[in-house]
Amino acid sequence: MLKEHAELAAFQQLREDLVMSLISETKVATGVEVSFLLMGDQCFAGINRQAIIDRADRVEILAYSNDPDQIGTAVDGVSADLDEMGKLVVGLQFYPPCAHSSTELVACVEAATKRGISQFSYYNYGIAPRANSPWLGDCIKYCTGCSSEG
Repeated sequence: MLKEHAELAAFQQLREDLVMSLISETKVATGVEVSFLLMGDQCFAGINRQAIIDRADRVEILAYSNDPDQIGTAVDGVSADLDEMGKLVVGLQFYPPCAHSSTELVACVEAATKRGISQFSYYNYGIAPRANSPWLGDCIKYCTGCSSEG
């Protein structure tokens, strides 16, 4: 569609170039690794996913689900574009509707670790029930067992 509208294509390229420039300038100015949350598609978010994956030190996807198969599909959807799985962080939530129990949450972590994921982030602490916090410890214990097994 953009190829049919030169002005729109140029605007989209400007947006993508701006994001890439911000990633590069941030890395140079701070000397720290840059992590980018891959959220939204090319047109709505103004990003070129592959270029970001190539430039950022780490990329993250939000995999908000209580279904391990959906978590696996989300990881698979990005992993083909990665040169190393260590760049990918999987973001999860630790309360309903994305997790109804520690067992469900650990099953989602397991689905990702079986695909080579070793980094996770857990979102929305401010609205998460305090009683669910121990579930994060269960995920850490599971991941610790993974690293000691192989």
